[in-house]
Amino acid sequence: MKEYKFYAVTNDNIKISCLYIQPSNNYIGKVALLLHGFSSGMNNSTNLAIQPKLLKFGLGILKFDFRGCGGSEGVLGKTTISSGVLDLNSCIKAFFENFSQHNKPDFIFIGSSFGGAVGLAAAKTILPIAVVLKSPVLDIYGGQEIRRGIQGMEEWKKNGYVIIKSKAGDVKLEFSYAEDSLNYNFFDKAMIPEKVSVSIVHGVKDEIAPFFFTEKFVKGNNKTSLLRIEEANHHYNEDNHFEIMINFIIREIEKYIRESKK
Repeated sequence: MKEYKFYAVTNDNIKISCLYIQPSNNYIGKVALLLHGFSSGMNNSTNLAIQPKLLKFGLGILKFDFRGCGGSEGVLGKTTISSGVLDLNSCIKAFFENFSQHNKPDFIFIGSSFGGAVGLAAAKTILPIAVVLKSPVLDIYGGQEIRRGIQGMEEWKKNGYVIIKSKAGDVKLEFSYAEDSLNYNFFDKAMIPEKVSVSIVHGVKDEIAPFFFTEKFVKGNNKTSLLRIEEANHHYNEDNHFEIMINFIIREIEKYIRESKK
């Protein structure tokens, strides 16, 4: 196993910190792109838990910090799905420039929360063989409206920002985070290419990404596998929920590798 750190520069001139992990001798021509959640980073607990298995499968691992997170430049409060897609595309472009020997491998996207929404949004152009999601935020505006109410959303829009608590401390989150998400209707079947399979694990008691949005998505997309964990919250930090979630992700990835060989 070898690790290669490099940087990508987006079209709006933000420097994105990226890392590629190359398996020892068993590379199978596929790369797992790991997409972390809002205010987290490429070395979050989920990514670190699945990496050994991905390398054992012969997958290359590509991951990066979204703008405003970890080693990347940018302002976290200006985050949107569109900026996330820009970061993702820039990372992949820089990956091809730095590792031309890989000659456009098949990708498997693995996204957590906000990263899941970005992965789905980018799937239409990148065309991964599969997208595996943990508690994806499928309707940012709708989820925020449930939490804040219509009046709260109007005040957010009027003020331009709200102060939220995050792993990075207090963040001045701009209204564009919610407004931009209206450009991505993940419940429209046309958003997800027919050739792209989707797997989702989601806790029914998720307090950040409401589970019923995932149910709505699954009903409209018959190529989606869903594991619902009845008592799990957004962080899977109770009982054995984290282990169940990780095992599901690994099983689904192994399944997609096997199916791609047929």
